[in-house]
Amino acid sequence: MVETEQTDYEKTRNTAIGVGVGLIVEALVLWYLMKLELWGNEKKPNRTGSALITGSVYCLPLSGGTTPVSNVTVTATSNLGTKVATTDSSGQYAISVPTNLDSATQFSMTFEHPQYTPPAKSADVTIQKGALSIKKDMSMGPCWKQPVIIEKGTLQVKTTLKRGNNPVLPLAQVNISSSEFNTAQTDNAGSFSTDVPVGSITVTASSQYGSFTKTATITKGGITVVTFDFVSNEGTLQVKTTLNKGGVISPLPQVDISSSAFATVKTDNAGLFQIVLPIGNISVTATTSYGQTKTAVIVRGQTTVIIFEFEWVDPARQRGTLIVKTLYKAAGATTTIPIGGVKISLSAPGVGGITASSGDYGESLQIGNYNITAVASKLNQTKTATAIIVLSQTTTVTIIFEGTSPNF
Repeated sequence: MVETEQTDYEKTRNTAIGVGVGLIVEALVLWYLMKLELWGNEKKPNRTGSALITGSVYCLPLSGGTTPVSNVTVTATSNLGTKVATTDSSGQYAISVPTNLDSATQFSMTFEHPQYTPPAKSADVTIQKGALSIKKDMSMGPCWKQPVIIEKGTLQVKTTLKRGNNPVLPLAQVNISSSEFNTAQTDNAGSFSTDVPVGSITVTASSQYGSFTKTATITKGGITVVTFDFVSNEGTLQVKTTLNKGGVISPLPQVDISSSAFATVKTDNAGLFQIVLPIGNISVTATTSYGQTKTAVIVRGQTTVIIFEFEWVDPARQRGTLIVKTLYKAAGATTTIPIGGVKISLSAPGVGGITASSGDYGESLQIGNYNITAVASKLNQTKTATAIIVLSQTTTVTIIFEGTSPNF
């Protein structure tokens, strides 16, 4: 082969062709690499996770040190969104925020409370790739703008009343007072409740039965119960009537119980009677064929028991005396005069008879109850009465006739 020497033109052309081909190849490679990168980004998007931002918010008291600030609104913002939390009573907060797993995540944080000037503090926080938490504390500045947060608990007052030996019952409309609240009253169930600051509290309950003061300790979020047990100015009188027959004691029912403090009543079938009375001395009479009177002292809130034990007597010897007095009272007169000749009839086993000129009639009778009929024929009037004959005692019954022109 015969080699020919290239001309300068040919050398220049060949060089230009080589450079052009190289540039084309280099452009193709760059294009291919860019496609690979774009494809890789499409197949592998940014991954997200979560982390915790915690910390405390405090203020600076004039006395030195730090004081927690509650109710501060804490906001954390990033390109992944915004999260909000509030500090608790100890000034602590915690926010769960989204993060980038493939790179660090930047957050802009604000700490806001309307009582502080300026109301918002700000800070930047960076959570590094793979980190699960970060701590960020914040000072709100001087404390004199810090609101007073009063911790409270519940005070529950209960009032009861005991009358004699009756069951304890709720006492309504009792005045409840304290320096921590306005005077109030218990409801129909004898109850009152309100929220008051924690610590020691003095409570007074006042009613017609007296006034009492107690001290209690209120705990945060708790319920403290204070009970006032009132006792009325009364006591219970209990009367028992029994019969002793040869040493064997048994209840004696249907015995009349009388006193100036109450109307006459009878003991029940068990020989019992009970009543609530004002405190003090009392005289009680149990009236039967045997008859007894006893006294007692009624003590506040206690039961006083009176036992009437009657001795059995042979009916043949159970006698007393009945005296019937018959009198006459003219119309408009203020005095009476005896009237004799009045026929007295008695229920069995009584006999009866005629009153003497003194207006009296007497008879020895067996103990028990008797019906009396008095007939004054001169006045054309009839009167009736009843009497209880008591062992070895005299029972006097007075019967008064009235008229305008007596015929005697």
